Amino acid sequence: MSGPRFAPPAVGVLLFALAAPAVAEPLVEVDTGCNTLWLQYGLRGEDAFRFGPLAGESSGRGGLGLLDLLLCRPLTPADGRHARLALQNLGSAQPRWQLEIGEAGRWRLRADGVRLSDGRRTGQTPLRPAADGSQALPRDWVPGASSAAMPLLLPSLVPVELERRRRSTQVGLAAVLGEGWQLDTRYREQRRGGLRSFAGVAGSTGGNSRAIELAQPLEQRTRDADLAVIKVGPRNSLRIGLLLSHFDNALDAIRWQNPFAGVGGWQAAASHPALMAAQPAPDNRYSQLSLSHARQLQPALHLNADVAWGRLRQDQAFLPYTSVPALATGALALPRASLDGRIDTRLLNLRLAHRPASPWRWDARLRLDERDNRSPVDEYLYIPGDSQQQNAAPNSGTRRFNLTPGWREARLELGAGYHPSRQFGVDLQARRLELDRSGSARSDVDETLLGLRLRQRPSERFDYGMRIEQSQRRGGSYLGSRDFVASHSPDYVATVPGGFENLPGLRQFHLADRRRQRLGLFAGSQLGDGTRLEFDAGLIRDDYRASEFGLTATRIRHLQIDLSQALSAGLWLHAFAGREWLDAEQAGRAFQGGANRLPQAADPNRNWFVSHADRIDSLGLGLSQRSAGSPLRLSASASLSDASGIIQMRTGSALGSAPLPDTRARLLRLEAGVDYRVSSDLELGLHYRAEGFRGADFARDGTAPNTLANVILLGDNGGDYRAHAWLLRLLRRF
Repeated sequence: MSGPRFAPPAVGVLLFALAAPAVAEPLVEVDTGCNTLWLQYGLRGEDAFRFGPLAGESSGRGGLGLLDLLLCRPLTPADGRHARLALQNLGSAQPRWQLEIGEAGRWRLRADGVRLSDGRRTGQTPLRPAADGSQALPRDWVPGASSAAMPLLLPSLVPVELERRRRSTQVGLAAVLGEGWQLDTRYREQRRGGLRSFAGVAGSTGGNSRAIELAQPLEQRTRDADLAVIKVGPRNSLRIGLLLSHFDNALDAIRWQNPFAGVGGWQAAASHPALMAAQPAPDNRYSQLSLSHARQLQPALHLNADVAWGRLRQDQAFLPYTSVPALATGALALPRASLDGRIDTRLLNLRLAHRPASPWRWDARLRLDERDNRSPVDEYLYIPGDSQQQNAAPNSGTRRFNLTPGWREARLELGAGYHPSRQFGVDLQARRLELDRSGSARSDVDETLLGLRLRQRPSERFDYGMRIEQSQRRGGSYLGSRDFVASHSPDYVATVPGGFENLPGLRQFHLADRRRQRLGLFAGSQLGDGTRLEFDAGLIRDDYRASEFGLTATRIRHLQIDLSQALSAGLWLHAFAGREWLDAEQAGRAFQGGANRLPQAADPNRNWFVSHADRIDSLGLGLSQRSAGSPLRLSASASLSDASGIIQMRTGSALGSAPLPDTRARLLRLEAGVDYRVSSDLELGLHYRAEGFRGADFARDGTAPNTLANVILLGDNGGDYRAHAWLLRLLRRF
């Protein structure tokens, strides 16, 4: 289903043309579809749509009423004032609206809003909302050390619908203040609500973790205010801006009743019915002052400069180390009430561009970006998983120091191009990136890129081009245990065999040495007066061979063909077909902790190798028919996305493995419709839309709340479905 297609407003109205004089050139109308009412009513099947405008509709609603409305007062040569009100999909789960009023060259007020949904999924849980905001189990609950040992788990399950919703509203005012001065201000508010899955863990010692998948409520709000004053001159412009942002999470804590009985290593009071707790995303705020300047140094030479200073603060009050009273008694207190986090940001952007009348052109860009983390560092003697007594020994593994990662980036780009005509153009690009990190396995990384782009149009009916890039990333010394050592007490690090926590030599792919090759090709041909064929192909290959373990290689390829064909008078065919190949290789070594750590970590017979091969096929076909002067319009379309994944694993002689099943996912969409123009002001239509999904994923398919021993799941909530709807449409212009 799609709403009415309106002609876009004139570009001068959308951008408000603040620099235009008070007496402007004659302007076209804002919208040729002004004053339009679009009504839709439909019936739908039992399954709910997961994608598109109908996503988020309850499966229990059979009737579906939608309303689109457009009211306009267009610009005319004699009057620069305009107004526009647009409403879309009112009555659905994802409505939109927009309001704009103004006077060309003087002022403009715009407001818009949208509500989005990621679709509804159904799960099952034994938890119920309690009066204090926590999630509680039934009163007669019988705990167990595993899900299989809980006799009331399956009988007490109740359905729960998972859905994440987002509401966004924005208001903006732009106005000319006189003498080249302009004002541009915006306010935006986003609200996130609904339910999402959250892993609630109890008891996090090695081998003893227990967890339940919760349906966590979302109540979040983000507010942004942006104020800018702009000075525009004949050869330069200046912008002074202030940005204020505040994120507010109404949910300060997530609390749930532990369904598990105590296991080895737990304090007795930590088992059922102990109340567990976790802290969601904390409140935070950000402010930034920016200064931008653009200047024409010569007729063909332009300079742009941007400078910004910002500060992020986070002082959300900490939850206590534990919510179990028996564990809190006698425990050392938190070192501070909140993180009192602070990050200072600094940004400098410079761009010098030369655009002469000759075929040659060049530009240079410099970017300096810094995140200076000034948050205080303290030692936290945490209590694992609300299940153990606090261990205050000097060599305790639960003594942790919070890390304060920051980074500084310097980026230099140079570009040159030769464009002697519209038929030919070639561009060269060079980029150098240097990145310094703190609190990272690698403190400094540098990357160099060289690129070539070519476009050729030998004739009016044929054009082609290519893109080639080669880049290489290197860096300083790599120490995978740097974060581990920095976050633990020295006394504890001294007790760890070998002094490391993770696999020696394991490389994080975003920091590891890498060679990347990128190639892109495209071509288009006008085979006839009514036929257009386009071809696009590409390859991205990453080589991490300097990394013995971790991600060692990736390759991404794609191929797509598009066809547009005029079959007869008023009948058009549009078709596309494409495939993507995503391949990756990983390597590692399996070893245990404790006394076995060092000998196993040095044993090559414990190596494992995995290759991933994913394929994604996309097919689409569309037909549309409307002859000149005919009141009848027909349309039909179909699209199919088919993704498959193959995982192959090899292990050393000291390990055992078994084949993993292939994964598969198919999404089919169908739509057909007929529209009839009763008169110049009235149209009727009947449309059908269907959407079907079928997948095979061994990680989720067939999972029930008690499938795993140590985790209570919400069950398989991403299963197959078939959704369809009939829509009756009425379009009225007035």
